[in-house]
Amino acid sequence: MGGEGESRDTVRGPILPYFLTHIYGTLLGVKTTVEIPDALFTDVKRYASANGLTFRQVIETSLRQKLEQERSAKAKPFRLRKASFKGKGLQPGLDWPAIRSLIYEGRGG
Repeated sequence: MGGEGESRDTVRGPILPYFLTHIYGTLLGVKTTVEIPDALFTDVKRYASANGLTFRQVIETSLRQKLEQERSAKAKPFRLRKASFKGKGLQPGLDWPAIRSLIYEGRGG
């Protein structure tokens, strides 16, 4: 199986079982071990079963929702920029009907 000087990798491919987990900078999947309290594990399994989901789907969805909540909480709240004009506000002798008539003056309305 291969000549002298050839490494095992060139004959059979990589030795590590993770050779397909990383392609073009994107992880395809990572397996990890997480300790979960027994009561929580049971609750998640029960919830997943009742809703036709896998344990993995419930965990993944929950983690994504939590991260999105954190991002949203840290996002700056919307602030309308100040776009007012300098002046003294509504001038004496002008009310809203008068202003409206001035706006549409000469426009046929």
